[in-house]
Amino acid sequence: GRLAFSGPAAATRAGDLAAQAQEAGVEIVQPAWAGGVYEGNLVPVYQGNTMYRFRAGEIVIATGVVEQPLVFGKNDLPGVMLGSAARRLVNQFRIVPGERAVVVTADDLGIDAACDLAEAGMEVVAVADLRDGEEDERLAMCGIEHLTGFAPVEARGRKEVTGVVVARGSERQSLQADMLVMSGGTVAQW
Repeated sequence: GRLAFSGPAAATRAGDLAAQAQEAGVEIVQPAWAGGVYEGNLVPVYQGNTMYRFRAGEIVIATGVVEQPLVFGKNDLPGVMLGSAARRLVNQFRIVPGERAVVVTADDLGIDAACDLAEAGMEVVAVADLRDGEEDERLAMCGIEHLTGFAPVEARGRKEVTGVVVARGSERQSLQADMLVMSGGTVAQW
């Protein structure tokens, strides 16, 4: 899943996990998808034009998680996107989606997105982190300002993002950017 587009270290981890599974006797069928679970643990698996029928002794349903957006004014402007979308663009498709970004986050996925964007050559102005606490060392290594305790108030722009206003209590900052990346955490997908 997410390891496939989370950068070189994650791709290496995905390869290591696949190798461990194969060494344990697990057959990996990919790219493929399960079409359902039926009586007697019948699971049809589709790979291209072929359907395999597996009868499983046990089934583990690992549905994954969905990244949540943050809610703020004009969060639907072109140029506002989820951290997972930005990471997929730079790591899987080698597309740099803008020139100057601000990341607003409530979790470490936003920190990861900021570092990936910086490594791809984008200028990341700052990470506005809803969480209070210490500054993240990864951001310091990437040369990105970490604004802890700041929440997004409103994206700026009419037809596209030109910046964002973030606030911590009564303190407000206006940051200019052509891209706004957000990560509001994840929830289990059912």
